[in-house]
Amino acid sequence: MESMSGHLADRKTVLLVEDDPIYAEFVISSVREAALPFKVRHVKDLEEALAYVRGDPPFADRVGCPMPAIVLLDLALSGTSGFPVLRWLQENGKLQNQATRVVIMTGSDRTEDVQQALTLGALSYLVKSPFPGTLTGLLGKFA
Repeated sequence: MESMSGHLADRKTVLLVEDDPIYAEFVISSVREAALPFKVRHVKDLEEALAYVRGDPPFADRVGCPMPAIVLLDLALSGTSGFPVLRWLQENGKLQNQATRVVIMTGSDRTEDVQQALTLGALSYLVKSPFPGTLTGLLGKFA
């Protein structure tokens, strides 16, 4: 068994960027019920998401708030877009070699959004669904 070095521990952190508390709880409970080996950290808006990935306060403690292996990113965040989070990850080398994988999880199926997300380095694009199987199936591949 490998040691639990900081890098390995980070592989089990999922950052959920979701402004709808009901959908956020759905995702968290779906991951738990599927017995996936991830710790889900939830932030509710663009400002918190950027602070988390940058390691800015209150997320500066990288032991308690490690860089996530997976970011589940909603694109429609309380009147703003989630794209700045994806752009920051890309511009700061966090997507290289899939160090951090970004899965867009949104209500939008607009072709432009899909194309922009994939161009910026998102690994997958899921349209929100009330059924957990698609999301947990995808996350299971990263476990």
